[in-house]
Amino acid sequence: MADAQVRVTGRNTLRDARLAQYDPASGVIQMYGCFGVGDTRVINASGEDVTPEREAEVPVLLTFQLAGDTPLISGSEVWPGDDFC
Repeated sequence: MADAQVRVTGRNTLRDARLAQYDPASGVIQMYGCFGVGDTRVINASGEDVTPEREAEVPVLLTFQLAGDTPLISGSEVWPGDDFC
């Protein structure tokens, strides 16, 4: 985002998180959830709000990788199926 000279302000939320799968052998955890982006704004280098039109919540699939006992986010993608939010 620094290359595009934009920054994000505000706070995202996650609600209704549910386990999609857990593989103890690899330490990979995947969860479905509703990612709230309605309170975040994209601001350009001139200080203008350039936030695109979008839904306030989007369904996502989050991937975590365990590092010891700590799950670290390793990926996220918008859920391509039906909107469960």
